[in-house]
Amino acid sequence: MQTVKYRYAYDENENIVCIDEVTPETRELHVYKCISCGEILIAKLGDRKNHHFAHKSNVLCDGETYLHKLAKEKILRKFKTEKSFNIELKAKIHCSERRTCPFYKRLNYVNELLSVVCQESELEEECCDFKSITVDLRKYYNRCEAEKGVFCVEKNKRKRAFSYKTEDVCGHFVADLLLWNDDDENKDREPVAIEICVTHPCEEEKKESGLKIIEINVRNENDIEKIVSGNIAGDNVEFFNFNASAPDEPLNKVNVFSRLAFFKSGAVVNSTIEDYQYCSERKTRKNNYSVVELNMGYGNTSGYDTDGVYLMGLAYILNLGYKFKNCILCKYYKNYMESYTMEPFCACYKRSGIKNPRQKDAVECPYYSLNEEKINKFREQAKTAPIEIAWKKD
Repeated sequence: MQTVKYRYAYDENENIVCIDEVTPETRELHVYKCISCGEILIAKLGDRKNHHFAHKSNVLCDGETYLHKLAKEKILRKFKTEKSFNIELKAKIHCSERRTCPFYKRLNYVNELLSVVCQESELEEECCDFKSITVDLRKYYNRCEAEKGVFCVEKNKRKRAFSYKTEDVCGHFVADLLLWNDDDENKDREPVAIEICVTHPCEEEKKESGLKIIEINVRNENDIEKIVSGNIAGDNVEFFNFNASAPDEPLNKVNVFSRLAFFKSGAVVNSTIEDYQYCSERKTRKNNYSVVELNMGYGNTSGYDTDGVYLMGLAYILNLGYKFKNCILCKYYKNYMESYTMEPFCACYKRSGIKNPRQKDAVECPYYSLNEEKINKFREQAKTAPIEIAWKKD
């Protein structure tokens, strides 16, 4: 039978001893026992192999149980002996400028022009972010106990409470380690369970109970050493039922809005998907030859009705008092932008001689005629649309 090698063992006083602390002299003064099975271990301190503990006799010892018990013991002692017991959570933060930003509520608009209807939840995700925060659980809990039972008590359909008594029990769970309070002031604070996962993840029923759970995945002794030597964080740590939040701060999101530049000729150019727009650049001029630049809360034009975005921008600029001509505003202009392989079409091309007009062709076209009904609809929408002036020539 292969000898099981461990770096940790109990001494005769149930203290956890690392093989690195053992010398040939101290080895003779102590008796070492296996954390998993309790059998006698020998400290191997030879020169040819890494130092380790090995069972004195051949036994059936489970390495999984060893890692599970070792992690539980080390974390328990960390809580009891150190001044702080820090975890690192991903906390949700909202943009501090959301109450004044015209684009925060842009997805509430039912934009018939772009045929896009979005939900408030989608908007919130675009205007929030996550950051790592450190929380010292020693400030909130005064007890850490192994194999502690906790009872789930349902108060109503939305909220659950947890008790250490058995009355009105909806679910009974036993945590590998449980952080809780036994003082009168904080005894009703919801506990936190620490679950050690070597091969068996935490039960779904326990996760769905609402109990705050820290699940630590342990593959080897190094994973345990990493946890006990610093904050409880990293790729092998998962948090369930924690709703951490942090104070609002300005966020620099990308493509929250598109940039539309208006030129003296009456032409407009809107940003594309390659031209990323950041919140921090909302008031930065992007084109050296523009007269007005707008931030428009419709994202970039990729995948949208490009002419529709242009029309909304032009309507906003008309409301500012600018006078100009643009083929998109002409009643003879036909939009064939359903496909990128097709071009706009002028219904008056036999007289004008321009079959596929460009925006600025309207400046010298004698047949140009403003589509009043169409543009007035957009001018009205532009009054409340999520648009702002990014830059304007004095």
